[in-house]
Amino acid sequence: MNLESLCMNCMSNKGDLKKCPFCGYADASNDKKNLFLQDKYVVGNKISVNSESICYIGYDVKSKSKVHIREFFPSDICLRDVDGFTVVAKESCAEKYETLKSDFLNYFRLLAKVRDIDAIVSVYDIFCEYGTVYVISEIIDGLSLYELITQNNKPLDWDAAKILFMPVISTFSKLGLANILHLGINPKCLVIGKNGKVYISDFSTRNLRQVGVYSNFEFNLGFSAPEQYVKNCELTQATDVYSFAATLFFALVGFAPKDASERSIDDRLLIPVKLLKNIPPYVVSAISNGLKVNAQQRTQTFEALRDELTETSAKYLSQDDMDVQKNELLTKQNKRYNLKWIAGSALVGLALCVALFAFFANNKNVTQNENMSLQDEFSLQGTTSEDNIIVPDFVGKSFEKVKANSEFSDYNVFLSEKVFSDDVEDGKIVSQTPLPDTSVKKGSNIVVTVSKGPKYRELPEVEGLSLSQAAAKLSKVGFVPVQENIYSNSVEQGSVIGYKSREAGEKVEVGSEVTILVSKGQF
Repeated sequence: MNLESLCMNCMSNKGDLKKCPFCGYADASNDKKNLFLQDKYVVGNKISVNSESICYIGYDVKSKSKVHIREFFPSDICLRDVDGFTVVAKESCAEKYETLKSDFLNYFRLLAKVRDIDAIVSVYDIFCEYGTVYVISEIIDGLSLYELITQNNKPLDWDAAKILFMPVISTFSKLGLANILHLGINPKCLVIGKNGKVYISDFSTRNLRQVGVYSNFEFNLGFSAPEQYVKNCELTQATDVYSFAATLFFALVGFAPKDASERSIDDRLLIPVKLLKNIPPYVVSAISNGLKVNAQQRTQTFEALRDELTETSAKYLSQDDMDVQKNELLTKQNKRYNLKWIAGSALVGLALCVALFAFFANNKNVTQNENMSLQDEFSLQGTTSEDNIIVPDFVGKSFEKVKANSEFSDYNVFLSEKVFSDDVEDGKIVSQTPLPDTSVKKGSNIVVTVSKGPKYRELPEVEGLSLSQAAAKLSKVGFVPVQENIYSNSVEQGSVIGYKSREAGEKVEVGSEVTILVSKGQF
């Protein structure tokens, strides 16, 4: 293939066409020079960005195949050199950059060594170039577990979920034996290929997935374990067990469990009665044990979790231990993706494969129909674009609610910035442009500023709490908890003694690190 005919968005052969016939992408900058790595890999468009790295679609000219390219790029401490490609550390950040780069390199080298473990997205190559590290891995053509559940608008039954999840448990167990933690398990990182097989994707280092290293650590609401919210707290296989149990909960119930910060006081499960009766008691018990907020009380390994998910060895929860939601959730019907899961272990595998095949076969047609609907809607709006509306008053209202309502209104709401405010609650709108009661055309943009709450907040009482409870209280009001263990003759092991060099009620700037003293018991 002539490299000039490659579409930089999907890496398909678009020939001499300016617009790709496969994805519709048209590169406006014909003179743009693309990065070429190791005389082998063409770097295409960005797929995703986080605080540690940038992911691109790529093309291997030797194997003539699409690849996934991850570039180490911690934007907090680095930037591009004048050539536009070379990565250099920001002033005074050279030592930190090299340390984090070494962590990144070593983690993916370790992952590359276990590429033969079934069900992980394989790492093909890893090397240093242009002042940074590049990881080359395979691309899985499929849909995520999140897409499967949300687009079908229906959770899986246990027989179907078992076929997907049990092989993945074996994979995580093998990764644990190789001292590799994922720390970001959630429904979006489990990808179901067209062959019906589940692949684990989106690996990253601990630096990205625990508070304390990057300004924006990558947490997954409802899926990150409580210890990931505490700087320097030990992370073990039990951390991944928590995230996996939360993912299994999502697959069987259709929504994520409450975030760890909210479950610190009461970690009982909330399962609608209608769904609970379809989940075996031993599975509910296993999920509950995997979602224990206290890491010491939680199921410690994936092998133990597998045993608990097996009926013959499971220990059941009593009904009193479960907080069952009284009101059943309304089940929405989705006509485009109606997967009918067949009960009975002999037929479930076949049903799952058929459903996945149907999804992939119909996906293109559905996308085209959705695009046609959007075009029709746009045309309809164009005919009334001269009509005016009066801008509502959003000040003091929840930004999330206003944003959600704007999807069904004649205006668009955009966030300008978040600012500290002593007068307006966190998450509520401080100001807006245009001003309320202004007359504007339908379809106009309304830009708002949102409060982050007060800049200085009081430290909450934490004495006598567990580490997870204290960390949750601190995180909730905007502080970064840091653990420090000391001996104590008066406070039992594992309980919080208090703050180091601070007192409850003291006002501290939001975002500050606050050290929690945890008892190691008597000396």
